[in-house]
Amino acid sequence: MPLAFFVLAMISYMFALTQTSRVDDLADRLFKIVLLCLFMVATVRTRLQIHSVLIAASMGMGIHGAIEAAKYVVSGGGHVLQGPGTFGDNNHFGLAILMTVPALVYLYRFSQSRLVKVGFALAALANLVGVIASHSRGALIGLVAVGAAAFFKSRNKMVTLLVLAMVAGVVAAVAPDRWYDRMGTIDDAKEDSSFMGRVMSWKMNLLVALDRPLVGGGFSSMEDGSVWSKYVRNFSSLDGLISSPTPVIPLATHSIYLQVLGDTGFIGLLLFLALLAISFRNLYVIGKLTRYREDLHWARDLALALNFSLIAYAVSGGALSMAYFEFYYVLITMAAITRFHVETALGVAGKVKAASGLRPVHPAFQVGAAAVRSGVANRRFVR
Repeated sequence: MPLAFFVLAMISYMFALTQTSRVDDLADRLFKIVLLCLFMVATVRTRLQIHSVLIAASMGMGIHGAIEAAKYVVSGGGHVLQGPGTFGDNNHFGLAILMTVPALVYLYRFSQSRLVKVGFALAALANLVGVIASHSRGALIGLVAVGAAAFFKSRNKMVTLLVLAMVAGVVAAVAPDRWYDRMGTIDDAKEDSSFMGRVMSWKMNLLVALDRPLVGGGFSSMEDGSVWSKYVRNFSSLDGLISSPTPVIPLATHSIYLQVLGDTGFIGLLLFLALLAISFRNLYVIGKLTRYREDLHWARDLALALNFSLIAYAVSGGALSMAYFEFYYVLITMAAITRFHVETALGVAGKVKAASGLRPVHPAFQVGAAAVRSGVANRRFVR
């Protein structure tokens, strides 16, 4: 599926309506992402390798969020969060570090060294502060979505409520008045010029997709003035969907879904959505297969952490131009690799049982010998 999306994106690139440097940059980025994912699939197999990649990716992302959060706290909330230029503006950076938090929490839980555990815990807390420091309404909505998902997936909802209350306390402690003023504009979306700018951009990308449904306009076609001027003439034809002022200048897409739609057409959007859906499915299967496996409880918890990161991306990404965000593709590749690892482990266990003359048991209910001996075979091993 990733290769199919890449091939279609490259076809769209070849037939793009514009040839700006931005188009070449995005094509080059996507090409490197695919190479990285293929390299991961070919080389990452064991639990140690999976954790090594997760540590490298999380630290690479999390260090920036931690540094910016420290500046924010030291300045008493006066520092304006600024991530690396490759991450985009504060909104993009806010989502990037939000996606990192679940991975950092997971690494904290499964680290053996107390010093390392403390380091990952502080990093997770710092990046959570960084999400608030970004002043991003999209990141806040993503944070709420992750919190809701954590509550519904938790077995001990009282403990989860306590943790969420502590997170809310952190937000209340570090957020200045101007943060509350900005977040308060979420209720007045139709009166917010920023939101209406997004609506105008979404409609422009829909226009080019309707005109070129198979290949779209190519990467960032609606940011090219000459292409934009061609389609803005028909802008009023979409007023039946949602009314908005007519844009006067080209705008960034501000949505992973409309970005892919405008760049690659309807087939590209379907492939992009299918890729996201398959990733959620991979995580669900991991959870089901490892439900009663003590030796694979790390995979179950990793799937849960990746699930939270993907929820943040799917929700907050609806208002951000991050369809080609490298960290997202690393996470979904890791989900596929972890599922392969789990299914391989369960397959080996099944062969051992068959060789011993025992009746085959469905993988979801296979339990390690140590667990059987301890008399807790029916217990759910989730830490």
